[in-house]
Amino acid sequence: MLGGPAEGYDGNSLFEDCRATDTAMGFCYGYVAGVVDMLYTVCLPDGMTRQQVIDVLTLWLRDHPEKRHLPASSLVAGALKEKFPCSAH
Repeated sequence: MLGGPAEGYDGNSLFEDCRATDTAMGFCYGYVAGVVDMLYTVCLPDGMTRQQVIDVLTLWLRDHPEKRHLPASSLVAGALKEKFPCSAH
């Protein structure tokens, strides 16, 4: 299902869009990139591609079906903070 407005866009829709092979995948890329740009507590490794970020996120969503009813933006933030926390300097 191609995601609609961000309000009401949940983890179930994000999971479906990120596993798609059509225009929904483009929405997934854009949505995740927008959320990542707003995060200051995530430190992605140098050279990590968009596809790798989507892969990590999709695996996290697959492994946490009990959370997919939550807002997609909070799931993206939580999953990436868990996987790529910034170390305190």
